Amino acid sequence: MNRSKQRKAFVEYLAQLIDASPRMVYYYIRKYNAYSYPLTYTAALTAIERSKIYFYTYPPVTSTWSYLLLNVHNYRDINRFIDKNLKIAAVILDAAVDYYWRKPCSNIAADYDNEYWKKFWSAVDYLKSIAKEMWIALEVTVPDYPDDYTKHWKKEHCLWIDSYTNVDRTLENVFFITSQDKSIKWLLPAQGYENTPESILIPLEVYVNHRLHKKYRIALANLCTSKNVTTIVKTIYIARQFCTECSFHIFGPSIKAVEDAVGALKQGDSFDSMAWTYPRTSGLWSARNEYERKIYFEMYLKRVAEALIGKTIDLHNY
Repeated sequence: MNRSKQRKAFVEYLAQLIDASPRMVYYYIRKYNAYSYPLTYTAALTAIERSKIYFYTYPPVTSTWSYLLLNVHNYRDINRFIDKNLKIAAVILDAAVDYYWRKPCSNIAADYDNEYWKKFWSAVDYLKSIAKEMWIALEVTVPDYPDDYTKHWKKEHCLWIDSYTNVDRTLENVFFITSQDKSIKWLLPAQGYENTPESILIPLEVYVNHRLHKKYRIALANLCTSKNVTTIVKTIYIARQFCTECSFHIFGPSIKAVEDAVGALKQGDSFDSMAWTYPRTSGLWSARNEYERKIYFEMYLKRVAEALIGKTIDLHNY
């Protein structure tokens, strides 16, 4: 089969796989100049774009990906991707609470300190300027107070102040921070209690009652360290059943969790992960260099695409 016929056959196959027209498939392929990539990667890019459920990460600079996850410590790295002419569609600035709270309970502060807030607002101002100049959609995560770091804290509820829970503190922070700059598309964290999916309803009810879900997207943030697929999936379904019109972002779910929860996700929802740097086969090593990062990333995107479309992308014959 010559190259032209092979491309046509591939496009027709992919269109059928993701329930799209060949014309739409051509559009996504041209958007990413994806013919220069392996067909499996091209298929993954196209399938994820078609799903309209967006995956945010910090990708290898050698790979094509448009949805960046940056944080208050590495936000200037956006210039690495700009220098590589990456077509950035959207950026989420993560609050990097993991760096701040992943300590023994006796060593963590009761609250964010002035140094953190200086870094946070510097990151916000820097990315606001770049996003405006380059027409990049920017969302900023409001710093929150997690409850599921017990294995690091060796104690429960380290961020509670007496009966003033981590959920209460997060809500207070959300109302204060969003009032400081109303021009920003804030990503509102919905916190909860550790291993208690139903607790996600507490902040969701507040956000909906104040109609904040009409202006901002909501991040399901009670799953910071959870690896339990059942807990993650149950939380997502509870959130969706409560608010069918909300647009959700999920922090760090496994692909298995995304696959099991895809029925509760809708166009405009998103999730993030850095797990693509880990080996896909047990016993192998994590990505050690740029070449391995590129390969691991492309393999991971294939699994993401398969989770979202509910089908295996098998390109053995192409």
